[in-house]
Parts: sequence; structure tokens; C-alpha cells
Amino acid sequence: MDLLQKTYFPQYFLNSAIITLSTVGFAVTLGTLAGYSLSRFRIKGASHVSFWIISTRMFPPIAVVTPLYLIYQKAALLDSYIGMILIYTAFSIPYVVWMMKGFLDAIPIEIEEAALVDGCSHLAALFRVVFPLLLPGMFATALFVFVITWNEFLIALIITGMEAKTLPVAIAALITDRGIQWGKMCATASGIMLPVMAFFYIIQKHLLTAFTFGAVKG
Repeated sequence: MDLLQKTYFPQYFLNSAIITLSTVGFAVTLGTLAGYSLSRFRIKGASHVSFWIISTRMFPPIAVVTPLYLIYQKAALLDSYIGMILIYTAFSIPYVVWMMKGFLDAIPIEIEEAALVDGCSHLAALFRVVFPLLLPGMFATALFVFVITWNEFLIALIITGMEAKTLPVAIAALITDRGIQWGKMCATASGIMLPVMAFFYIIQKHLLTAFTFGAVKG
């Protein structure tokens, strides 16, 4: 058991890092663009679309993990980085869309209109005007997605094997027929918490701005 842990735990840490960071990047990018569309454009039935997006997260993971397993088995995506990133991104996007829509609603549309009057295209106004103002919200949302993905257990337990196994699943291997190895489990759990703490420390200056976004609006 000790040899197995020394050999594979660094790989499990790398697996978690690759899957989590990729999920954060894809989910925040796609979710921000979707949130921008719902916030800024008049879309027929936008309220129904918004409800449908968040309703996809009303099902507990245990209710969908078996169909996902069967689909992934047919698609040869079991125990792969791509498969895990696709699942986690799909599960994270609804949260991102709703959070980013809230942040975008707090940014006055007149700022974009002024940029358009000055000669910016809609795309230029988005990247040069809106995104800089939106960065605190994006960082806060990224932290939310990071924590959820990094700590997720059930889907990783069912979908992964040895190649893409993540740390929360690997730590369960410390519960053996000889008993629970509390010392190693606590040490590994501390290692799992460190990246979250480091990520929080890096973006903490943006979080206060995000939490007070729109507080004085009106």
C-alpha cells in the first residue's frame, strides 16, 4: 500500500490539477459569453432559457451518473482527461451563467453605448470595456468552480479508473481492510486543501470588489 501511494499520489494530484484548471477555463469562458447574451440582448423567452439552464443542476449527480457512464462507455471516454473535463464543464456552466449574468446586470449598459458611439464595435466594447470591469466577478466565479471541481468525488469515483483518478477518490483508498489510516488521510487532505488556499490567496484582492459589485447601484 505504501509503495502504491508513493508511486501514484503525485499522478493523482496532477490529474486533479489538469482537470480542474481546464474545467475552470472552459466553464468561465463559455458561461461568461452566455451570461452576456442573456444580460445584454433581448432574447425571446429569455426567462425560460435562464430557468432551463439552472434547472439542469437540480438533479443530484447520483441520478445522472449511471446514464453518463453508459454513454462514456460507448464513446470510449471512461477514465480520460477529456471525459472528465467535459462532464465537469457541463455541470459548472449553469452556475457560471447565473453568476456572471448577475455581475453583468450590475454594469450599466450606457458604458458600452458610449464605447459604441466612440467607434468601438460590439466585440471591441466587450473586450476593452466590459471585461475589465467584469474581472472581479470572473475571479469570484472561477474560485467557486475551482472548489466544486477540485473536491468532487462521486462522478470521479464512477467515471475514472487509474489513468484519470483524482485526489478525492485516491484518498478513499486509505480506508483499507486493515483499518483507516488516519495519519496519511489527514496529511493527504491537507495537501488537497493547499491548492484551494493558494488560489484564494492569489485572487483575494478581486473578491472584495466582486462581493460589493452593484452595492451602490441605483
